[in-house]
Amino acid sequence: MNKMNKILAFLALLLIGCAEKEILPCGSLTSNNGITYSNNRVFNGTCDLYVSNDSILWKTITYKRGKLSKEIAYYEDGKVDYIGHRNRDGHIHGDFTKYYKNGNLEVLGQLENGFREGDWDVYNENGDLIREITYRKGEPIDSIIY
Repeated sequence: MNKMNKILAFLALLLIGCAEKEILPCGSLTSNNGITYSNNRVFNGTCDLYVSNDSILWKTITYKRGKLSKEIAYYEDGKVDYIGHRNRDGHIHGDFTKYYKNGNLEVLGQLENGFREGDWDVYNENGDLIREITYRKGEPIDSIIY
């Protein structure tokens, strides 16, 4: 295979890998021993969870290698409530962002295995920073009020 064919093959694989994946209803997935499957294959992708009447989106969940890696929760009007991530063990871990119903940022910080860690910013409903709180293993150790 000449150099140009190798480049074209690489670009084709890159485009296929980056293609937008279909968003499935989460009800079509199955779980076994903590791994989520779609059509008997380990699920990599995104699914939507709806309130019982199937008309109101509740959460969008992303899976990597069959394990929950990110979730986005919504208010009843469809605006984002929060965005959170999970580690391989399923613990809430990494960036966490929460919004008010009006769409303004409410809280921004990092979670480490389910515990608040480091600096967290707290905003009022108008979007103004009102407090910074520093956490260690979920316990507040310092705070600045504006």
